Amino acid sequence: MHTVVSGVCISQGTRQYDITVSTKVYFDVLQETEIHYYLDKYQPYDKAGAYAIQEWIGINKITRIEGDYYNVVGFPMSKIFPVLSALLEQ
Repeated sequence: MHTVVSGVCISQGTRQYDITVSTKVYFDVLQETEIHYYLDKYQPYDKAGAYAIQEWIGINKITRIEGDYYNVVGFPMSKIFPVLSALLEQ
């Protein structure tokens, strides 16, 4: 298990909104051959955490997540959107 944490700060005038999102990601045991397969086929070196949950490894080796899936994919928009919407309504 590891934790993916995102932090966002939105400022408007003198107001500041700090948003943090944590998601726990649980992996099944990876065999060495599976690790090499993933490294060879998916080239994860440019990805945060060196994997993409939406690719082979996520589909086959992540057993569960606790929290926001989109936080792991890249950006917790479901947590950011309500803050931005409220700011636009003011």
